[in-house]
Amino acid sequence: MVEVKLFRADLERGLDKQLFEISSEYFIDQDIVIAEDKITCSLTSEKQWHGYRLTGNLSIPFFMTCDCCLDEFTDRHTTQFIIVLTNDAELSGKEDEDVIWFSDAENTVDIGPVIRELVLVEEPVKNICRADCKGICQYCGKNKNREKCDCNVNTIAEDRWENLKQIIK
Repeated sequence: MVEVKLFRADLERGLDKQLFEISSEYFIDQDIVIAEDKITCSLTSEKQWHGYRLTGNLSIPFFMTCDCCLDEFTDRHTTQFIIVLTNDAELSGKEDEDVIWFSDAENTVDIGPVIRELVLVEEPVKNICRADCKGICQYCGKNKNREKCDCNVNTIAEDRWENLKQIIK
């Protein structure tokens, strides 16, 4: 489980683009692969009437395989977020994951679960190594980004049913 503990004393003083490094080991059991040892998180805090408002940036270096050409590549995603730490029961709710209960009696709060969810949500659905990726040839399997294939699409289209014709005869 991701753990990012914040101390009340630090929040009282105010965090100003405080840098946190989160080990990528926390994501080993997930379906995502982080390309580097650390994910970086920058946090700024602001005291409010109900607790604290955290704003931040996450920088996540994903290690991926291109869906078109099957090459492996690294893609860094940056996302901004807001987390509310509150002692107001009306603001905190189970369905609202970016609002965390933080009572006056507590000296630390763990925002790790929210950070974990942000990383998991940020993983792209479609992985493309570059905008002009040509993919692989559907006939010979060559990566068209690296080499030109000599497949004649018209000939292949006409010949593709030949094996089935042999079975039917």
